[in-house]
Amino acid sequence: MHDYQFYVSRENFQKKFVYLKDNEFRHCCRVLRKNEGDIINVFDGTGNVYQVKIIELNKDSAKCEIEKQIEYDISENPEIILGVGLVKTKALDILITQAVSLGIREFYPIQSEHSIKQNFNKERYLKKSLESVKQSGGIIIPEIHDPVNFETWIEKTNDIEMKIIALQEDSKAISQVISFNEKIKKTAVVIGPEGGFSNNEINSAKQSGFIPINIFEYRLRTELAVTSVIASIYALQRR
Repeated sequence: MHDYQFYVSRENFQKKFVYLKDNEFRHCCRVLRKNEGDIINVFDGTGNVYQVKIIELNKDSAKCEIEKQIEYDISENPEIILGVGLVKTKALDILITQAVSLGIREFYPIQSEHSIKQNFNKERYLKKSLESVKQSGGIIIPEIHDPVNFETWIEKTNDIEMKIIALQEDSKAISQVISFNEKIKKTAVVIGPEGGFSNNEINSAKQSGFIPINIFEYRLRTELAVTSVIASIYALQRR
């Protein structure tokens, strides 16, 4: 049976009690019909998970008492900060859903020279992120940033120890860049839109320490490239 976890923001924690509200309350107590006395797991999106007992049901909320904190060791998981040139909404839906399910920590939509010019509905993707974390059984909700230009992305990732950019030409296999035996705390990954990055953007990335990698011998759609590179990093780094 699927083991559900319900999200509770830190503002709904009060000493030894937590309060399920809104969609999480409806899912738990209306859809799954959890009732007073039932034991459930809740998480706060930052890596903390708790076993709680429902002690009081109200019209639109449930009061729960914390019984214990469930320990998870997330220290060995790679921290991936992902930047992607904006693509069409359908592709963006897919890549964010899959990237969050695979455990990225931050997502930056990048308005690059060849990216699709469109609005970025941050609230939409915050909601999708929560859905993906719950579906995959994760415990950390990644930070979804507002769109930035390419130079701002470079500045935001300036202090990250490992930085890679997906390019087909003049690049290395990811296994030549990220070693199975060497633990890397944070990795910044940047992937272009369907039209790729401009020469100016590529040069800027290289000058800032980004290492070109070739994800696959054939050209991949942006959403597939995202999934492939994140999965590769986990395979090389996760213990």
